[in-house]
Amino acid sequence: MAGSNVLNEKLTGLLAGGVKASSIVGTGYKNAKKVASEYIRTQIANADLSEENKVSTVLVTSSGAAFKKESLATSSRAYNKLNQGDSDLFYNKKITDFGVWPSAFGDGYEIYVVAK
Repeated sequence: MAGSNVLNEKLTGLLAGGVKASSIVGTGYKNAKKVASEYIRTQIANADLSEENKVSTVLVTSSGAAFKKESLATSSRAYNKLNQGDSDLFYNKKITDFGVWPSAFGDGYEIYVVAK
């Protein structure tokens, strides 16, 4: 898919430092690189999923990179908050599914979240 190639290039540039996070998500974020990476990764993941299987977001490390191991993702603060039902990601939506999957970008593991 041509759109996925553009997204892959943007994510590669973001992680390498050649693309500024503000050019993707704007300004005002505490950790713009992480937010931009999660935004792009969500778009990449959803590009290959049917409408009923699309995810609301994916979560990665504070550096914007995927978790290197599945065990690191499942022991992360974000995953544990989701597991305890204590997540401030979505205020007007209910989290219906979450878990860890291999990154569609191919650099490790991501936490996926589905909210309705």
